[in-house]
Amino acid sequence: MSEKTKTWYLHCAEEKHSELEEFLSACTGAMQCIFREDPLVLVDDAKGDQKARIALGPGALIDSRNLCGFIMKEAPQAEVLIIADGIEEDFQKQAKRAGASWVLSAEDTIEFVKLRHLADEHEEKESLQDGEENFSVVSSAPHTFEEDDLDEPEGFEFDTNVLRLDRMNDFAQAHNTDLHIPSIAGEHENSASFDAHSELLPETISPLIVFASARGGVGKSTVASLVALAMASLGKRIALLDLDLNFGNMFGFFGRGHAADLTPLTEDVSVPALQKCGDRINDYLDLFGPCEKPEYADLIVSRIPEICATLSTMYEIVLIDTSSSWGDATASAAQMAHKICLMSDERTSAISSLARGAGLLVRLGVPRTKVLRLINRADPKKRDQDFFARKNPGLEQATTLSTFDGGLHVAEFLSAGDAPSLLNLENAFTSSCKSLCAHLLQEVGCLPDTPLAREYLEGIQKPAGTLLQFAQRALLKDAS
Repeated sequence: MSEKTKTWYLHCAEEKHSELEEFLSACTGAMQCIFREDPLVLVDDAKGDQKARIALGPGALIDSRNLCGFIMKEAPQAEVLIIADGIEEDFQKQAKRAGASWVLSAEDTIEFVKLRHLADEHEEKESLQDGEENFSVVSSAPHTFEEDDLDEPEGFEFDTNVLRLDRMNDFAQAHNTDLHIPSIAGEHENSASFDAHSELLPETISPLIVFASARGGVGKSTVASLVALAMASLGKRIALLDLDLNFGNMFGFFGRGHAADLTPLTEDVSVPALQKCGDRINDYLDLFGPCEKPEYADLIVSRIPEICATLSTMYEIVLIDTSSSWGDATASAAQMAHKICLMSDERTSAISSLARGAGLLVRLGVPRTKVLRLINRADPKKRDQDFFARKNPGLEQATTLSTFDGGLHVAEFLSAGDAPSLLNLENAFTSSCKSLCAHLLQEVGCLPDTPLAREYLEGIQKPAGTLLQFAQRALLKDAS
């Protein structure tokens, strides 16, 4: 074994062995991997090796932070790499305090390996073009990459507050002194692998804001309609897209007798085609969707990314109402969104639903920095205790906003198909929706500097009360 061959002691779930070994090989070149199922044997390895390198991957028998702390206590000379799913800032800090040298995201390591393979293929192709007899890539030195090179799913952006691709390069360079292969940025202008999503997600895309929930009946469509009207009143050109493709009824809120049918877009998702489908609500707001006949909904699902992207070239803001069933249409919109309002209410069972919704967003690859928590039908006379800040929803860092219960007035106006008149009412619901509108525009950098926008922004937003009062209100609502 050469002097440059390094030994890594690995501990992770059995099904993660190959992924972890492949990542280490991509970063460190020649190496030997020794898997240890027993954490105590791993600690003994670290104690007996003056240059011990330990990699703790997903699925470890003991929490990787605790195991790292034990290893560092017994073998302070060891270098410990922790790779985990869904790393957040708190996890990162705790792992560093435990003595970890590196804390990397499992998702990022997988993407890094994919990109390494693409780079090798590119280098091999260029060798062929140069007419070299031996075109195989035999160097063990890994490539360095730029963050923009990452081949990402539609709309996917890594959370820049969590360790990112630059950390992959740092780790690779720290473990391979021969690393000197230039970045492949800018060399793939005609490569489908690196430009596969540019058509769907142009750089100048307008913000997409998605309203989602993990349960029905929380008022997504009502709030989305009022927010759209409020944004339009500020002079913003708004597209309101109803992605409850089977049974969405947002068109009824605006007095329309039928849906702004999306079915024709199965054959053509162009600007002219969308203009024909859209229903003009006022000078600044157009409504799209759902499907006129529910049985045709499945035909349009695969076109949702194209519809969202095309609308973003036509309007300043695209607001998207979704189905609580979370099919492929909702998933596509969530992955492309700039901001997601994950809605719930104050019922006692709301926390578990919110947690499941947050977990699904993470599995879809949506950075948590894009998620806003929206509590609907809050009581404006009570103080909110921010009960959603508990650990189990997994949205500890998300901004929390509220919209208030509008009572029977809201239901009456919506039933009459007169949602626009709600905007002129002076009540807690309308004021909170206007405030939500301003906060969302501020989040995406589109809030106009006008007196009306400042008035919306300063509107009531926070409810008030004690945690006990919240629980009492929730029990009363469930009982009713």
